Amino acid sequence: RFYPCSSSYAEESIAPELARAGLDARLIDLAFGRSLLEFPRPDDFPGFGLWSPEQVASDARKAAAWTDPSDELRAIAGWLAEASRAGRGIVGFYH
Repeated sequence: RFYPCSSSYAEESIAPELARAGLDARLIDLAFGRSLLEFPRPDDFPGFGLWSPEQVASDARKAAAWTDPSDELRAIAGWLAEASRAGRGIVGFYH
């Protein structure tokens, strides 16, 4: 659903939808967010980031209440539901 996807698309199109839907998650955080381990960040690519298990669980509950999500939000809701059921976070990579 998101490949290829520019970072501007994630911020200008997806981020407002997630915010309107009440989620704390931002797609760009999976590309240029924090990491699980401490190591030097690349100057360019690849990008990486994560949503914590706590954030995933909270946002999965909110996403379950959506009545008419876009295809993009439906995909993200699926990621959230699957990770939440497993008690996990979500790690993303951007290249």
